[in-house]
Amino acid sequence: MAKVSRDATEVNARIVYWGCEGAGKSANLHAAFAKPRPDHRGEIKQVPTRIDPTVGYELLPISLGEIAGTRTQIEMVAVPGHAEQAPTRKQLLDQVDGVVLVVDSQPERVDANIASFEELRRALRAYGRQIEDLPLVVQYNKRDLADPFALEDLHR
Repeated sequence: MAKVSRDATEVNARIVYWGCEGAGKSANLHAAFAKPRPDHRGEIKQVPTRIDPTVGYELLPISLGEIAGTRTQIEMVAVPGHAEQAPTRKQLLDQVDGVVLVVDSQPERVDANIASFEELRRALRAYGRQIEDLPLVVQYNKRDLADPFALEDLHR
């Protein structure tokens, strides 16, 4: 849930980009970096994981300025995709406010996408939350590499 300061002058929210390895989570974060005005965004940071400091996740802070007298900030996080980084991915869901599920549209990645979605569901349950209770955006990435008519199959 978004963190609101005691005096309600600041709100901080976290959006996590989740998906199987190579789905395009980091690429999406870099694309999002280009959208806000330079004075509204920080630099993308590579944060090392505790499990393996040579592997990290990316974090992009965005400041939306004041909205109704409240300073509003968003932290966008692209989780690491390596299988052994499951504990890090789970940890990054702590206090998440929304999830962008990045789905690799290539037919051979269907099983990896399903496994990633199920991992997301389990990790949220560990925090006593359900995926249905969070804002969730499903982004079908790499559509140029997949059958253009298979979108309904991907969604199912």
